[in-house]
Amino acid sequence: MMEKVSRSQKKRAAEALQRSGMKLVALGESQLEAMDIPAELKDALLAARRLNKKHEAYRRQVQYIGRLMREMDNLQIDSALHALEAGQERQKRQFACVERWRDELVAGDDGRLDWISDNVPGVDRQQLARLVADARGSTNPSAVKIASRQLFRFLSHLEIGI
Repeated sequence: MMEKVSRSQKKRAAEALQRSGMKLVALGESQLEAMDIPAELKDALLAARRLNKKHEAYRRQVQYIGRLMREMDNLQIDSALHALEAGQERQKRQFACVERWRDELVAGDDGRLDWISDNVPGVDRQQLARLVADARGSTNPSAVKIASRQLFRFLSHLEIGI
């Protein structure tokens, strides 16, 4: 026997699809192209991008996107959105880690320098030490800022296992 779905459950499901649709609207063109989305849904997403989010037309368009999504299999779209969000979360964690390392190195933590050179594969210790010395050594604030950016750039290109 089939379980009866309440009206509230249907509304929650429709709202969840609308939220997924809003996430799709926010994606870049290349990200949308990478997903296997039907042409009708892609057109609706592109139309929503052209609308002002404060107007009623945008709300109606998002409802339309939700209706289109109810008519299709959303497992693939949900998994692609989840993968994108997981990748973005990983990038945020990596960015925060690199920022913390740079700040520790500039503040004089030589233990962090040793740890990075011992535990991060492919790091050029001499170049890292030179960049740290440049960031620490100058009395000119603009030179410190430039050296700090160069150090950050160097650290962000390392293969960090986060």
